[in-house]
Amino acid sequence: MLRRAGSQAPQKVSKSTIVSVRKTEKAPVVADSSRIASVRRSSREELEEHKQQQIQKNAELAKAQQQAEARKLARRRQQQQEQIEYSEQIMNKSSNRELGVIDKPKKKKGFLGRKKKAEELGLEREESGSAAAREFLADMHDVDATDFDEVPAKEKRKSWNKQQKQARKAARRDAGRYKQKKHRKWPWVLLIIVVILGGCGVLAYNYINEKYKKITGDDSSILGLLFADDKTPLQADEKGRTNILIFGTEGYSMDGSDYDGGLLTDSMMMVSINQDTGDIKAISLPRDLHYKKDACTATGKLNEVFYCHYSQNDGSEESIKHYETEGQDHLASAFEDILGVEIHYKVHVNWGAMLQVVDALGGIDVVFLYGDQTWDGPETTIEVSDERGLQEQDGYTVYFSYPTQQVIHLNGTDALSVARARNGHGGYGAISGNFSREYFQQRIIAALVQKARTTNFVTDLGAATGLLNAVGDNLRTTFKDTDIKTLMRLAKEININNMETLSTIENYDGEAALMTTGMENGISYVLPVGMTYDRIHNFIQKRLYADGAAAEDATIAVLNGTEVAGLASSNKQTIEDEGLTVDSVGDAPDDLKEQDGVFIYQNREDLPETIKKLQAIYPNATVSSEVPESLSEYADVDIIVIIGNGYAN
Repeated sequence: MLRRAGSQAPQKVSKSTIVSVRKTEKAPVVADSSRIASVRRSSREELEEHKQQQIQKNAELAKAQQQAEARKLARRRQQQQEQIEYSEQIMNKSSNRELGVIDKPKKKKGFLGRKKKAEELGLEREESGSAAAREFLADMHDVDATDFDEVPAKEKRKSWNKQQKQARKAARRDAGRYKQKKHRKWPWVLLIIVVILGGCGVLAYNYINEKYKKITGDDSSILGLLFADDKTPLQADEKGRTNILIFGTEGYSMDGSDYDGGLLTDSMMMVSINQDTGDIKAISLPRDLHYKKDACTATGKLNEVFYCHYSQNDGSEESIKHYETEGQDHLASAFEDILGVEIHYKVHVNWGAMLQVVDALGGIDVVFLYGDQTWDGPETTIEVSDERGLQEQDGYTVYFSYPTQQVIHLNGTDALSVARARNGHGGYGAISGNFSREYFQQRIIAALVQKARTTNFVTDLGAATGLLNAVGDNLRTTFKDTDIKTLMRLAKEININNMETLSTIENYDGEAALMTTGMENGISYVLPVGMTYDRIHNFIQKRLYADGAAAEDATIAVLNGTEVAGLASSNKQTIEDEGLTVDSVGDAPDDLKEQDGVFIYQNREDLPETIKKLQAIYPNATVSSEVPESLSEYADVDIIVIIGNGYAN
């Protein structure tokens, strides 16, 4: 039963008093009438007062119940209105999200909000057991006030409040109005992961950096590579070409002096790149090429130069580095002497590790072609000398056999076998022996570069790690951070499959081969024609720096139109000194002799740069495209130059 604060309990008349009165009334003893009347009046007044108090309390309780019902009804209406407004807010938020606008969530009202509402209703904070406080709590929780009488204890009330709070959360969650809080343990987990990854990162960086420094030298670092500018041009000569010496040995490790007897450079080539045009050419020099200018060699062969100097190391780390550099420098000097060009960078690769590099990249794809066969795919093409393809065998043992015009996937072992193929003991497709092997090595390198430029080393960590392990102990270069960054950019921009291979033994447009073979003191050598490197110099100049007249590649015949002996031969040398090609010399026909001046006749009219050069040599020459019939025997020559009397004088 509810009781208003401050109200007093009615007085009760004891049963003994009433019985006493009744006994007095029935007693035969004569009593004072006035006293009896007074007692009766007092009893009736007390009963009447008690009755009125009870009626008043019932009225107050009914009024309180009516007010509670009214508040409940008002609260339900308010909740309905809030639900309608909340639905509208949800719809507005959805529209705002579509428009890219996000509303800030409203703060939920807690105890302070309820306290403020209680103050607005004029309710003072009383002890939790008072009627007003219970009515207020009942109104807040939307329950009957009598429910609080069942949980008067503080502990029970807390438990009940907790249950009610969980029930309200569940209701809001079901209605989509409540987002459950998550226990934020993830910062600690993240911190642990960061610490672990940080430690692993330091170890990985040190490992990668050590491998990288082995390749490029102690002055470089992986951080330097990451922050290097890939727009920095490579070293180049005055005509814009960068020449890179690449040579290979057969040792299994470059960390010590105990190679497996494979320190001889059986593979040597120069790769020349024009950074502006993307033109790339490669030329190999034979391992048995006669070269006795380096006094360190024993037999005077080119493949001994690096070995002779490197083998002087004492096995210590510093000594190995020193003689590695010395061996590279001496071999580069030999190339500069033979080819007549400047070498800007050196690369020493262990051919025995090629199989590891190829396997790390997942293999390479090549296509073998013969003669006029062509291939339009992205695979690297390799030309062979037999229409059946390439086969290597020794007696009855066939090591491999690949057909032409088919995509062949090579793993590391297969690629190394092709790079070494020369048909020394049987097979077909490599008729030129060691020269064929040098060409095959160039094409395998091209295939490796092609595969590397299409491999994403960021996502393919296995390929990146395998490649690093393979090259880290098997590659030494003179490239620095900016050089490697620039090479990485050029590798993406230049199609390596367009690399032109220059041969020293093939005939180019009627030109004789630059090298031949011979014996000296019982030793087999590859010899430069004429035992000088002059023709090789001219060949390289014309092929590498083919701009203007060199690009036209015209053939010229020089004829002597006078009685002065040797005039045609002397002028031939003058013309060749300007980078032009003189195909033949001889005497002019009788009808064209004894003329004054120099006459230039063109069988081809699309050679303007060549004509300009000839006019620079012979300023007063007469140029004509009407070739006399007496010169018909020179129809295969592009330009005919006749030296007359005027020039002879």
